[in-house]
Amino acid sequence: MTINVFIVDDSATARTAMRLILEDSDDINVIGVASTPVIALKRMQKIWPDVIISDLEMPDMSGQEFLEYLQKNRPTPFIVFSNYTGANAMSSVEALSKGALDIIAKPNFSCEESLQKVRDQILNSIRAAAKIKRPSLSRRVAKPSLDKSSSWEKKLEDKILIRKQKLRNDKNMESAVRPDDGPSLLPRDVFSVLALGSSTGGTTIIEHILKQLTTNSPPVVVVQHMPEHFTLAFAKRINQFCEIDVREAENGDVLKPGLALIAPGGKHMELVRKSGKMQVRVFDAEPVNSHKPSVDVLFNSVADSERKDALGVILTGMGKDGAKGLLAMRDVGALTLSQAGDDCAVNGMPKAALAINAVDLELKSDDIAAALSNTSQRS
Repeated sequence: MTINVFIVDDSATARTAMRLILEDSDDINVIGVASTPVIALKRMQKIWPDVIISDLEMPDMSGQEFLEYLQKNRPTPFIVFSNYTGANAMSSVEALSKGALDIIAKPNFSCEESLQKVRDQILNSIRAAAKIKRPSLSRRVAKPSLDKSSSWEKKLEDKILIRKQKLRNDKNMESAVRPDDGPSLLPRDVFSVLALGSSTGGTTIIEHILKQLTTNSPPVVVVQHMPEHFTLAFAKRINQFCEIDVREAENGDVLKPGLALIAPGGKHMELVRKSGKMQVRVFDAEPVNSHKPSVDVLFNSVADSERKDALGVILTGMGKDGAKGLLAMRDVGALTLSQAGDDCAVNGMPKAALAINAVDLELKSDDIAAALSNTSQRS
């Protein structure tokens, strides 16, 4: 299937470079370019694109206004193509909250190496965006509600009971669980860390989940596929709306209740034990599954640290990053969840995890948020 793409950018250099990159691919067809959204809207009436790539800072109508117009009138997969400097990074992250699916950082157009480095990211992002189900583009995540009669809750409680019994049988974990514990859904004392992995379409879900947690929640570590520099803006934006502390991770940060650490774009993040404390190691290395940060790197480190009292969650995204790491977590005894396929913007990563039996239970994103909200102790 050929993917029709329209490019909107007030920079002629950016339009030309993007067009050359895309026209080199057999499955992508550039049906038009425009210097402003107003011009783009007129030209797209002839042939409407499958995916739109747009800058945000433009004359006549900003990229934000363009995105809002599309979401209201004709939802179309929208990829932000932006500089990461100054306010642009925060503006790009705001666009994700309004329905944009991905961010691509503008490369150095005069440097062939820089262009080649971003080429695969651009192509993969377009292919992922083209798989988006149209009705989900304008989807807004609902406020979580725990329905005591729901089948998913019963299944999850059964998993918790099994987990508690395993913990009681492990002499090293006897003190972690009270003998009289009942089947309370995802109680705080069962989990030492919540590990989340996400890609295309997952930023709003990550935000929604973190909003449900209180300062008593277990430590949270997150890998969201996102370019370098933008993850800092992403963390800062979410932190404004959360009771917990949300930060871009720095090497040596110690895990503690009520703290969520988001892996920096362009770096890997893993858990390590140092001086008797669990902390994150942020480091540079080759991409894993074409990603840096990689969900597999994080999940594998949780498994390697024998975090059988951890909870792993894999969310929407293209590809298979995180699947093997989630399986490693499950193999050491951690509880593993995945977003249900029909609820994903792109059912790639969850599907890959299910295919290798890495998932204890599939849940819709609203139910995941509702379930994780109960990992916080509330008075």
